[in-house]
Parts: sequence; C-alpha cells; structure tokens
Amino acid sequence: MCIGIFKNKWKSFTPTQEYLDVVSGLTSISKLHTFIKGFNYTGEKGDVWQTPEEFLKNEHLDCLEENTDILIRNGIKKIKDLKVGDLVLSYNYDLEKYEYKKIVNVWDKGILDGHKMILQNGHHIIATGDHRFYCRSREDYPEKYEIKRLKDINFNYWCKKQIHCVHLLPEGNIDFNKDLAYLYGIYLAEGYTDKNNSLFIAQDKKDVRKKIEQVLDNLNAPYSKSKRMVSAYYGIRNSKIKDYLIKLGTNSFNKKLPMEVLNWNNPSIKKLIEGMLDGDGTNCVKYKNNFADGCDHNALWEYSTSSEKLAKMFNIICRKIYGNCWFYKQENHQGVGNKPIYRLRFNPKGLSNKERLSGISTVTIKRLEKISNKHYYDIEVKDNHNFVLADSGVISHNCEDFARFAVDVLMRIIKLTEARFIIFSGYNKEKSDKKLKAHAICAFPYRGKTAIFSNDKFHSGFNDYIEIGHRYYPDGLKRYEVRDYQGKILEKKHKMIGTF
Repeated sequence: MCIGIFKNKWKSFTPTQEYLDVVSGLTSISKLHTFIKGFNYTGEKGDVWQTPEEFLKNEHLDCLEENTDILIRNGIKKIKDLKVGDLVLSYNYDLEKYEYKKIVNVWDKGILDGHKMILQNGHHIIATGDHRFYCRSREDYPEKYEIKRLKDINFNYWCKKQIHCVHLLPEGNIDFNKDLAYLYGIYLAEGYTDKNNSLFIAQDKKDVRKKIEQVLDNLNAPYSKSKRMVSAYYGIRNSKIKDYLIKLGTNSFNKKLPMEVLNWNNPSIKKLIEGMLDGDGTNCVKYKNNFADGCDHNALWEYSTSSEKLAKMFNIICRKIYGNCWFYKQENHQGVGNKPIYRLRFNPKGLSNKERLSGISTVTIKRLEKISNKHYYDIEVKDNHNFVLADSGVISHNCEDFARFAVDVLMRIIKLTEARFIIFSGYNKEKSDKKLKAHAICAFPYRGKTAIFSNDKFHSGFNDYIEIGHRYYPDGLKRYEVRDYQGKILEKKHKMIGTF
C-alpha cells in the first residue's frame, strides 16, 4: 500500500471500543514491549501502513508444526527446539544471498488447527492458515513475487501456487578427504555388519569395485576381498577406517550421515554423492520405464534407501551440488521386508530447478488438507525475517513493523504526547548493496533521551532523530519525516550528507 493511501486512512482512523478494550491494559512502556514481542501479524514485505486497528485485527497464528525441521548453522533443529540466539539459514533478498541470522524471538503458540500443504516435490509442510510464504503474483514475465498468507493463496491459477524454495544451498568450508568421502558414500549404499561386528561392503559392478579398491589403497585401509565376482564383497579389517564407517550405521535401515557433512565443501560432498549413487543409484535415462510408479519425470538418476534419516540428509546435500530432488516414500514395493523405501529423483528441467533469484527456485503447492490438534511454534529472525525449512527447502517468512501501532498506544493509553512516527530513508551498504531503503520506527522521550520501538525491539539512549537514522543507514541518511499519532507532519529533513 502506498504512503498516499495510508495518509487518507490515517486521517479517518477512529478506534472502536473493541480496540480500546484490548489495548487499555498496556499502561507502561514495559507492558507495551512485552505485548508486541509476543505479537505476530500479517503484512506485505516492508512497512504495510496499516491503521492500529487493522494491525490488531491481523493478529494471527503465523506458525509451523513443532516437528518442522529448520536449517541452522551446524545442522538441523526442530522448530520446537530452537532458542533465542540460535543461527538459522536465512535469505537476504536485497543482496540475493544466503546468510546465517540470529533468532531474536521464539513463540510457543500451543495446540491449534492448521493445514497440511502438499508440495509438488513430494514434501509437505504443516502450518496454520495465516503462515506466510513468498508467492508468485502474476503469470506474465518478468515474474514478480509477494508475501501471502497460506489461506490467501489463489489456488485457481497455476502460477500463483508457486512459492520460493532453495535451489542451491551455500557451500560449506570443510575440505574433507575425498577418498574417505567416496568410501562413506559406497558404504552407506552397500555396507553392513554381521553378528560378529565384522564390516563388509558388497559390490558386483566391476568399475565400482575398481573405485573401492583404489580409495582403500589410498587410505591405507586394511581389507580383504572375496574371490567370487557374483555377490562379491570387501571386508574392512579393524582400523580407524572401520571405526569411521561403523558410526554411519550397521544395516540399510539405520544408516545416517553426520551433521558435519552439511559444512563440507562442494568437492567433498560431490564425492560422497558419487559413492552413494554408485551403490544405490539408478540411471534414469537407461531405466526410465522401470520405475514402480510409472513416472520418470525426465530425471537423470534416482537414489533409493530404506533409511528415512539418510534420505532426508541426501535430499539436503543434493541442494549443495545439483538442486532439488523429487522425494517419494514408496510403501508398497518388491524389495525385501515391509518397511518403506525412500526414492529421490533428480530432474534438472523440473520447475524446482529453474533458478529465479540467485540460489532460489520455486515449488508448486498441489493441495491443502485440513489438520487438527497440532502443536505450533514460530520464530523471529533478525534482519531478513525469513528462514529455510530443511525437508522441503521452502523459504518461510515471519514478522514485520510495529511502529504505527506503538505510537498510537503511547499517545492514547500511556498519554505520552511526544511519541512520534518517523520514516527514514537512506543507504546501508552492508544490507542493501547501494539501494535506497526506507524504515519506520516509533520514537518517544525516555529517561532524558529518546527511545524507539523498531519492529518489536526496544532501544534507548539516542540524542536526536538524526542519530537514530544513522543507526539504520550509516552509509548515508537521505531524509526523514516525523508525524504525530494522527498523521500530521511535524518535521521533515532532506538531502542530509552521509558517508556513502
């Protein structure tokens, strides 16, 4: 909504008794701060210029089911286990790059009703109807996106069901031994231990056997090999190499990758994936008509495993090298046992592998299913206000600006008549890459100086408005506009000199 429309709404705003009843208990700075810290609301990217009452009515259940996995600095955590100060993977839309940002708030929203969002890539997300995502807003090009609540997404148009997800994740910085990485991969696919704790790697393919022998020799690992060429195997004798491998699991159902793999560099991960595909991969071009579900999706390869933990980690590390996989849990199959098989199929021409922004693609929502009595949480992430879901790769949005509401409560309830609504514009080279940006805050006198509410954060000790502006735009404060709680302009300053 543009500022011109907001000025008209501002002048005509008259609070209802319902609004006054809700905010009447906010009789101090600390009570107001406590209230807005736990308050999440719906809005578009940036300042949405709502009236205070619209802000209050838009309180919503913007949250995800407690077992939703979130990508963090050193691995993965369920949203229910996240703490203030944890670093989560986030996307900076100004710089078009991934960053790790601190969590500044965590909300336990309790037991609620919500939706199971089934995605085209085989994953699903359980969220409340008011949770927000980055959605495509029109069919024509260039493509444009907006932040929308799940319940407001238009499911009648194919393009408007597309939401932002990860295309390629940022590279890690650990340079892992490439031979050991390949050995990890082939063991995860073909390795096992017997009742005597002896460790074996099975392999019949001649070219793969050559690779295995080469990496074992390079690692100086003691091993033996079977004389037979059918149902052939390698026995790994007691050594550090055996100790490394046995930590990855002992059978096809309990295999797993250590979290540190997410911080490996790309050449190391590529060797790991090569080993996994050499063991449990299928060449889709050669065998595209043999899939159990009768669908090849123009894929290059398919990876199969009976370990859910391994399947989920493979899904994530593929986003470091290749892109998004189609994820399929096959309950009925012709394999051994009655446990499901997880299949991951890579199609480079798929929608989720078409890069829209640097590192970002889209995934289509297939349908929604209502779901009841789940426990939900939400978090606030510093600066970027978004975070990445580990399984689906979807980029999830969170909270916005509280300034207009805070000014109204300060003036109307706390009777702090010098509370002001201020809009700054300027440059922050670190955050905006030389782009002119704007930000709104609530400013008011506090303990002999000036304090502010910026989003839900409280800061104090400022000498004047210019000092506040330079806090947000240290590379050049261009202007600011000061208004009272009724929208009347009290002061303007333009063309201020910065350091940009």
